[in-house]
Amino acid sequence: MARQGTVITARRNEVGYFANIWRSARSILEGMAVTFSIMRRPAITVHYPDRLPMPMQDMLPERSRGLLEVDLLCCTGCQACARACPIDVIRMRVGREGKLRLIERFDIDLGKCMYCGLCVDACPVTAQAPGDAETTCAIRFSKEFEGTVTDINAMVYRYVRPGDKVVVAKNKKGMVHDTPPRGQLALEARKLAAQVNPGAIRAIRERLASDPTAGDNPDLTAAFKIPAKPKSKK
Repeated sequence: MARQGTVITARRNEVGYFANIWRSARSILEGMAVTFSIMRRPAITVHYPDRLPMPMQDMLPERSRGLLEVDLLCCTGCQACARACPIDVIRMRVGREGKLRLIERFDIDLGKCMYCGLCVDACPVTAQAPGDAETTCAIRFSKEFEGTVTDINAMVYRYVRPGDKVVVAKNKKGMVHDTPPRGQLALEARKLAAQVNPGAIRAIRERLASDPTAGDNPDLTAAFKIPAKPKSKK
């Protein structure tokens, strides 16, 4: 019985010569119908970067997740963003001089940022950038995305220049801080990183070469992709 059933099934699946031709032609026509319908639609691609009607940043939606930036003039120094980051992209240090609380360090390592937005969600500050329909925070995503560098260390954006200190801002409930246009701070930090970081890296490496114990200082090596002092093998 099983052998007879197999024969019957095989006969039912037999297709004639002209039926095969028709099925092939129909599949081609169906595919070409989709192609022709798309050809009549207006183009949605753009020729980047030389044939744009306006800068690419102005063409992106407001909620685009570009390079991360922070406005320290409205930052309260709560360090909520640094604690919320799951991979320690943000390195922040807040000190005190008398009654003043000062931000002594605020580095963002965009080389390993995964753009999850947890730091933005954790920021308690409400800010408003010119041209934005929605409010943002002290730390936010910009529309800047051109971060290509030849050295990965240039992706460490230092928003507090070495030796400088920024007084923390006071934030009240319902207060909306005015901030620079979105992307301006990221561009300034990128330019600073390209100018300062290579020299800082050379200085750190020279110091590590002359004083091996300096690698034990995490503040010296954590800002860049420079390994700390290797542990001796037992």
